[in-house]
Parts: sequence; structure tokens; C-alpha cells
Amino acid sequence: MKPSHGALVVLLAAVVIGIVYLVVNKPAKAGYSTITAQELQAKMDAGTKMVIVDLREPELYQAGHVPGAKNIPFEEFNQRMNELNPDDDIVLVCHVGGMGDVSGTLLAERGYRQVSNLMGGMAKWVGKLVK
Repeated sequence: MKPSHGALVVLLAAVVIGIVYLVVNKPAKAGYSTITAQELQAKMDAGTKMVIVDLREPELYQAGHVPGAKNIPFEEFNQRMNELNPDDDIVLVCHVGGMGDVSGTLLAERGYRQVSNLMGGMAKWVGKLVK
């Protein structure tokens, strides 16, 4: 028996909805989370010990970065992530968050316990300063 066109459309819609649900609600990796610019500022104001890693290109890092951030460009991250201690509280910063998400997931998969990605990256950090 050949399925009807309507049944195929319903099946395809269900698959698409399922994929969208999984992407939007992807389970968090143990040890990996996100942090807002305001939360990062509060941690800094409280004197929380952390390592802030700026994943942007050196020219952009030199032009401005989160105070105290260490520059490990995204292109070098796989080779240099061993410079980071798996026990440290690590905050990743990039342009708008995408490279931080990739790098944070990688660190969590390698056993790093406290990794955060700055939501919205430097764009949000700079926006926080303007307000």
C-alpha cells in the first residue's frame, strides 16, 4: 500500500518539528553553561576567580576586550586549550557567541568542569557598557 501525499506531509512535518525541538532544547553538557554580560560583570565585581578567554583574532582583542581576558584565537584553540586548567572557572568570549559555544562544548567533552560562554559575545559586552 502506497502512503498518501497527506501522510507524507504529516510525517515530514513531525520530523522537522522534532529536529527543531532537539536543536532549541539541546541538553546541556555537564560542566558547560552560558553566562550573560551582566552575570559576568557581577562575578568580576565580586572578585570571583576565573579565566576569561577571548577567542577573537588578535587585532580585535587588541582593539578591546573584557578586562583580564587572555587571547587564544579560535583558529588556535584546539592546539592551545591545554593552557587552560580543567578545574578553573573558564569564561569564553567571541564575537557573538558561536565560537564560544563550539569551544565550550569541546572543553566540556574533555572534562573541564566549569565552562561558560558569554551569550552574545563581545557584541553584548559592549552593549552592556553603553547602557
